[in-house]
Amino acid sequence: MKQILAIIVLLMPSVVLACSCKENDMEVLYNQSSHVFSAEVTTTHLKKIKFWPREVDLIEAEFNVIEYFKKGNNEINIVRDLSWGAGNCSIGLMSGLEFVFFIAKEQGKIKNYVNMCSGTYPIHLKKSDFQNRFDRLRSFGKK
Repeated sequence: MKQILAIIVLLMPSVVLACSCKENDMEVLYNQSSHVFSAEVTTTHLKKIKFWPREVDLIEAEFNVIEYFKKGNNEINIVRDLSWGAGNCSIGLMSGLEFVFFIAKEQGKIKNYVNMCSGTYPIHLKKSDFQNRFDRLRSFGKK
């Protein structure tokens, strides 16, 4: 009996810690964002921040913009994401990778926070719908 209970307890975190986002259409995410752009991450820095009730690792990333799909009034030089971990919906910011970033108009506790739930996603040039996604993002700015 103890062995069965131990197995259940060990398996629970994988179920409980799954990333869960409200699914939104790309146009909805675009409209909720002040900035939408593709960029290559050039530098990352690890910081510790107090995020109630504990300290967490935060990644701050500098980048070079490839293309703006929507550009807000303020300049953005850094995006932030939690260090990758099970269930935190992190996108895994790393130097050399390219992403489409969605920066929310409504900023939370972490300024310029990006993750899977914000709509941000890595650029996969070989993915079949890659060009369609870019064309769709470009079309939103023409409305």
